[in-house]
Amino acid sequence: MYYTKYRPQTFKDIQRPNAVADALMQQLKAGKTVHAYLFTGPRGIGKTTIARLLAKGLTCSQLSAEGDVCGKCDFCKAVQTGNLLDLIEIDAASNRGIDDIRDLKEKVKLLPAEGKKKIYIIDEVHMLTNEAFNALLKTLEEPPKHAVFILCTTEIHKVPDTIKSRCQVFTFTRPSRPQIVAKLKRIADSELGDDKVPLAELERVAVMAGGAFRDAETILQQLIEAGSGDARVNVLAGLGDFITCLVGNDTVGALQLITAAYDDGADLAVWTDGLIRYLRDLLYLAIGFSDDYFAMDADWLAARKALVGKVSVDWLVHALETFNQAVNDLKSYGLPQLALELAVVKLAGGTLGLAHAPTGDPSPTLPSRSPEIKRTETPTVPTGVVVLDVVQEKWREVLAEVAKLNNSVGALVKSAKPVGVDGSVIVLEVLYKFHKERLESSTNLKLVEQALTAVFNLRTTIKCTVCPRELPKKDGETGELTDLNVRIPTSAAEVFDGGLPL
Repeated sequence: MYYTKYRPQTFKDIQRPNAVADALMQQLKAGKTVHAYLFTGPRGIGKTTIARLLAKGLTCSQLSAEGDVCGKCDFCKAVQTGNLLDLIEIDAASNRGIDDIRDLKEKVKLLPAEGKKKIYIIDEVHMLTNEAFNALLKTLEEPPKHAVFILCTTEIHKVPDTIKSRCQVFTFTRPSRPQIVAKLKRIADSELGDDKVPLAELERVAVMAGGAFRDAETILQQLIEAGSGDARVNVLAGLGDFITCLVGNDTVGALQLITAAYDDGADLAVWTDGLIRYLRDLLYLAIGFSDDYFAMDADWLAARKALVGKVSVDWLVHALETFNQAVNDLKSYGLPQLALELAVVKLAGGTLGLAHAPTGDPSPTLPSRSPEIKRTETPTVPTGVVVLDVVQEKWREVLAEVAKLNNSVGALVKSAKPVGVDGSVIVLEVLYKFHKERLESSTNLKLVEQALTAVFNLRTTIKCTVCPRELPKKDGETGELTDLNVRIPTSAAEVFDGGLPL
């Protein structure tokens, strides 16, 4: 993969400006590194890369006068190949880290086997369990002098304050589009020869990457390997034409463009991701974002402005929701393009229409648009978006509505409470894992969604999280739901709730 093949191996390889890289080089130069670092920022922008460079800097035998690593000594090469015994990398997302952190506690006091420092990189540290965080905290409070911890996270708000306070925190920002383009050009020139890929096409890839080096490198590799010549990177073209077809109610034209992209070898997941980003740009323009927000070519911005004047904010929200669902459906269909084709047809037949109706008679075989909806520069509440205060205020109505549909499911919902909202998803806190599994089963979930629609008149759903607090237990209880705390039904009618069991 390009993102590993072209991973920076020295600090000078990092795209500048980069305040984090510069600060770490200064620490290495002055010999004033600390025992714990916390790197935070969006995915794919270099946190792990710089963590490994810092590991090199802490062990490099030929550190430069500027504080950069040599990249050639045995220690640098060992870090690069993953063979340095004193570098331990833990992926907290894999198993929540408790066993790894316990092992760390036992072995951290041992002296380094090869270098001057023993270095622990913990990726996605926010995924650690409470027990793992507590174990890590004890180690951070009294670390051995030879140990250095580098914690990386995309969600710093989930990292306990007790951990943050014992680390030097570095916040990573998204690279600018020119920085991404510069790196893409180096890669493209290395793979194909100088100037074989037009700069405009690299700009297109950078736009689709959304500010992430890794995504940009992955997209570029997919495009370069898709064919020959300049056509390799043109499979992302045509998004503007596709949206023009949607706006003009040209369903046949939109479907033909999907077929053409698929026949040309486009990765439909990448293509749809680009489409979503394009629609997002239109939404931002529609609700009043200034030109300065969009770091893109003037012609590209003008093309988007031409489209945004023809659609409503509601239509854009509906289109984004529809194609976002299509991305999730791509792998579940035997014909990958079918997920996109169905999305186009749904959008054409939806109830949210254009700001300005298209001219001419619609094709008799295609669904017509709804009555004209005027566009405003004032954002409207998207379909399915809920507010926690409103949910909590009307929760009794939800409970009553679920109970009307099914008493057993009503009892499960009654034992839960709404604790958060994520767009169209209501987060419920339940007492036991068993409750979570039952509520999130497909049959019960549909009943709850039906009740939510009746109360809020919105398309929304639920996600359950198990209560993190230690609950009081009776004799014999283990903390998981057992026969000791499940009431046994007393009649057949109660067992089957007047119908078939769920």
